[in-house]
Amino acid sequence: MLILLGHGMIVGNDTFLPDGDTDSAITLKQLKKLCEMFSRDNQTSLRLLGLHSCSMSSIEVAYELKGKADYMLATQGTMFVNGWPYRQLLKKTFNQVKDAPVDYDELIGKLYYLCLYNFTDFMTAGYSCDIALCSLYPENFERLKKPLQDLVTVLKKGLTPGVSIVKDLILLAHWDAQSFWSENYTDLWDFCACLAKRCNDAKTGPEIIALCKAVQDALAPENKRGNPGGIVRYADNFGTEYQFARGLSIYFPWCKPLDDRRATVNSELDFNEATQRQASRRTILENYKEYDFTSEFGDESSWFSFLRTYWDDTRRVPRYEPRDAFYNTIKRDLDLSEDAAEHVYKTAERTFNNGVLKRTPELKKTPDVGTDCTCPTIKNYPTRRDSDRNVRQFSITPGALGAFLPPKEGENVEQ
Repeated sequence: MLILLGHGMIVGNDTFLPDGDTDSAITLKQLKKLCEMFSRDNQTSLRLLGLHSCSMSSIEVAYELKGKADYMLATQGTMFVNGWPYRQLLKKTFNQVKDAPVDYDELIGKLYYLCLYNFTDFMTAGYSCDIALCSLYPENFERLKKPLQDLVTVLKKGLTPGVSIVKDLILLAHWDAQSFWSENYTDLWDFCACLAKRCNDAKTGPEIIALCKAVQDALAPENKRGNPGGIVRYADNFGTEYQFARGLSIYFPWCKPLDDRRATVNSELDFNEATQRQASRRTILENYKEYDFTSEFGDESSWFSFLRTYWDDTRRVPRYEPRDAFYNTIKRDLDLSEDAAEHVYKTAERTFNNGVLKRTPELKKTPDVGTDCTCPTIKNYPTRRDSDRNVRQFSITPGALGAFLPPKEGENVEQ
């Protein structure tokens, strides 16, 4: 057994177990390589991988680590430092392994319940919590792959503007479904349940309903708790925040991550390592594209391809579009020439963007460690198309632009 305790939320951020220096963290690919140390001749000796960290029970993590351990114990939401009863876990393990042969499935099930029952202590303080035990046997993921690929293909077709009401049903199902960490992650089983119900109520999308059911069955067949045929063996929760959690989340923000470029540098502590982590300008989506969950699903049928289509086709158009027509509005309302109308708009836009660069970034806090927050919001507002960075498009009404007009000759500015 290998249990790792520290800060999580690796999907998207690609930063796992950072200490005070976030550059000390490891990536999802590096976590996979660490788990491969327990393998020989394509057989793993790692029976249980415990990820005592926030928001690590995701389909992306489980898919990356398939075959690298038998089981993964983790949570989709918040993890508490004192949540796992390590003394009892060790006692239970030693008491069972002293009498060979060991039934590992039975032992790991008992360890799961020790953690679950210990979590309920936090109810006295009003906290919510979830926990899941997932099977990492590769054959379980093979049963998920085809239904999820087919579901992605159908959903992308349904997002085509003006084709059907499927886009609205997807948006509503996304709104309904259990979410985690500021709407960045969504429970995959619950999203399928909400989408199937929306389609059924609208009496449309029978193919979507069938595929949602197939994905759910591959994740965790209903009323078959502990079924070895599903990826999620056990999933439980208490409180109010995670009441629809079913074991595995998926990266599903409402809009494309904004300006998420960040650099990492070599740590002074790793000079003895054969390879050092080089400074990088990789974005969240650049990392996500290289996950096995993306590369092994194909360019057109991966969840990553669905996200890109979803973000593009649900994004609002700019309020003032096309821009040339907006310049004519400014010209008319402010009594300016065409060149002056464009100039005053560019001046306001430049002023705003300079302010954004100077502003102190908000912090996304986890206990003791905060990092720059690039969390997308629930609003999928227009973004700039003329920039290599994904940033919101500046908007201003013609009336507000009056503040950027130069004073007329002889005019008292203070008045």
